[in-house]
Amino acid sequence: MKHQMGANGVTQPVGHKVYGKTVKSMFVAPPGRIMAAVDYNGLENHINACLTKDPTTIKLLSPDPETGLMWDMHTLHSSYFFKEEWENLTGEPFEADIHTNNKYFKLTDECKEAKRLRNDSKPKTFKLAYGGFPDDHKGGTITQAIFDRYHKELYPGVTKFREDYVIPVSNEQKFLHLNWGLRLYSSNPKSDLLSMNNANFQGYSCLTLIAAIKFRDLYLSQDNPHNILGLNIIHDALYYELDDTPEAIKLSLTHLIASGVSSSS
Repeated sequence: MKHQMGANGVTQPVGHKVYGKTVKSMFVAPPGRIMAAVDYNGLENHINACLTKDPTTIKLLSPDPETGLMWDMHTLHSSYFFKEEWENLTGEPFEADIHTNNKYFKLTDECKEAKRLRNDSKPKTFKLAYGGFPDDHKGGTITQAIFDRYHKELYPGVTKFREDYVIPVSNEQKFLHLNWGLRLYSSNPKSDLLSMNNANFQGYSCLTLIAAIKFRDLYLSQDNPHNILGLNIIHDALYYELDDTPEAIKLSLTHLIASGVSSSS
């Protein structure tokens, strides 16, 4: 759903963007009620890891087996995009290991330049993840080096999945098999490559709908003593309105989490 001027009517603006906080402040629950959200933790990334077997995607989802530390994704991306800047900042050669990632991430708390480098990687990551190409020649910020480091060094498994499966199969048969027995057709796979590729991962958002149905059948179909009202389902998140009491919060979230776990098992 989009406004005629192009504004997205489904997703809210990001908090740090212009109007972000203003738009979010417009969502207010009635007196005595609260709004609650529950979502799958990185649903699309988990499906991506299962399908592509990409080493970087996999390691970002769980603690490092030797140290127990979690990788910081934005710091990792930044250390590849701006490798030379990080080396100049730290005075040490870049190492693609958990210790360097943890060191760089801690540095963002005390060094403005480190924080800037991490933040500058975020919009580039978003563009690259959704089909962006080098655009510095026309005033953009994605150079050929950043493009190559993202696809060849950071996410070679994701690139291989797209190049060896999505592109040739969709070009040959003009459709792809998706989850739940679905097919995605295209008369022009080349121009629809972004949608054809992402549908492999985003199609599993149906798990969110299944969780909502189970929650309705297991709890809301009964007396519903806390007046829980379903508001919306967006990709991997469920939104509800409920009574502002500890009992309502505990009961609803417990049932929602149970429904989500059972729908994905």
